[in-house]
Amino acid sequence: MDTMISPGDALHPQSEWLFQPPPALADCVCHGLIKNLPGGPYLLPAGLQPIFLLVLDGGIRFLHANRQQQMARLNLCGGTQGPRQAWAAPGTRILTLSVKPGQLRRLIDMPAATIVDCRSPLDTLLRGEDLGELARCETALAATCDPSQQVAAFFRLLFSLRRRRAGLDADLHLPIDLLATAPANWPTASASASASSNAVFLPAMASRCAASASNCAAAG
Repeated sequence: MDTMISPGDALHPQSEWLFQPPPALADCVCHGLIKNLPGGPYLLPAGLQPIFLLVLDGGIRFLHANRQQQMARLNLCGGTQGPRQAWAAPGTRILTLSVKPGQLRRLIDMPAATIVDCRSPLDTLLRGEDLGELARCETALAATCDPSQQVAAFFRLLFSLRRRRAGLDADLHLPIDLLATAPANWPTASASASASSNAVFLPAMASRCAASASNCAAAG
């Protein structure tokens, strides 16, 4: 697999590439991937965070409620509790981009906790002007086989979604008061002092994170 691309690079249409988000989106999404899938059955691995999945060529079917369903071209897949069975047509090519923890609401109007084990076409999640941006993205994706142009088209859509939600906070926060419980001279504190502090710090952080997750689920 080739390594990194930036929008504007001229690439072979069948290359596989990793790509990094531009700075304006780096707080919301991780590195992405363009990949060719072998035809036939395969397992979708379990994932903790939501992921955008674009079917650039070919097609994917997945098992849902004991029935095979065709995946849309542009999708948002929630985190999963285990691997899932899927089938790819020969020549299937996908673009995937993971959302960072707690950041989905800054792109799509929902917390990640509401879409666990779900896969939704993007056109069912967007409204108003966002649908127009989605249509422009689909047109741009269909007009080229150049991976760099496909990545750029999808980032334009995400730029638009992010801009319209500029005032929204993330769903996941680390309260600043938790940091005050760490040793003042960390990381130079002795092992015993660090262990003693972590006995308070780590359970407190876990409790706060669990409460944050519960609040997200309730908000959905």
